[in-house]
Amino acid sequence: MNILYFRKKKELYRIESNTNEYSHIMNILKLGVGDSVKIGCAEHYLGTGTIERIEKSRIDISADWRKEQQNTHQLPIDVLVGHPRPLVAKRVIKDLTTIGVQGIHFVFGALVEKSYKQSKLWTTDLASRCQHEGIMQSGYPGESKIFIHNSLKAFFSSVNYRDESEQRTMYGTIINGVESSRSVNKSLKLSPPVLVCIGPERGWTNDEDSLINAMNPIEVSFGPRILRTETACTALTLFVGQSLANLC
Repeated sequence: MNILYFRKKKELYRIESNTNEYSHIMNILKLGVGDSVKIGCAEHYLGTGTIERIEKSRIDISADWRKEQQNTHQLPIDVLVGHPRPLVAKRVIKDLTTIGVQGIHFVFGALVEKSYKQSKLWTTDLASRCQHEGIMQSGYPGESKIFIHNSLKAFFSSVNYRDESEQRTMYGTIINGVESSRSVNKSLKLSPPVLVCIGPERGWTNDEDSLINAMNPIEVSFGPRILRTETACTALTLFVGQSLANLC
């Protein structure tokens, strides 16, 4: 945990003893009354929190906020991923929020298990807590928006438009992660915002592949080995993020 993150900007916070934050402060950081910790909130402010009181049931922290909103260092990247098993999806949310993507889009492709919709990830606040954990790891108060789409077609319908000549998308570049014996390109010509596509564990159908290919994506591969979904999401997003940084 590299930052204490709060949804709303206040002057005083109470951290209950049944939270991960309480345990981290007491058992990992081993802070006491008068010690300080980095804090952030959803309005993109950073500040310093001072521990005012410690009890078995809670910790009280006062907040000293900086006057100006901070750069959250979010990347102009959205990640589309065929919905994996909920346990894997949790890790995807944490990792991509830590990296700082704009949006995470979970798509229920034709071969994805539909029962995932009823998992605790979506029927409770678990997804939000995973997001919260990713933010605290990153050290920056920027939230990645999380979306669920019932199909790949539904996703592209929401981001596509038609101008006078052809169908276009709101993204400047679309990257499609594929399995291939070809190694990844060392450099990419990218036009942000970028959409990174990662297929589901059972793969896309031919019709779904056609939908992605119709958008003229750049295909990127990390070689012939089959990566875990969370590994592919992290590796490809970091690679694209570095390529975008090289444009600056």
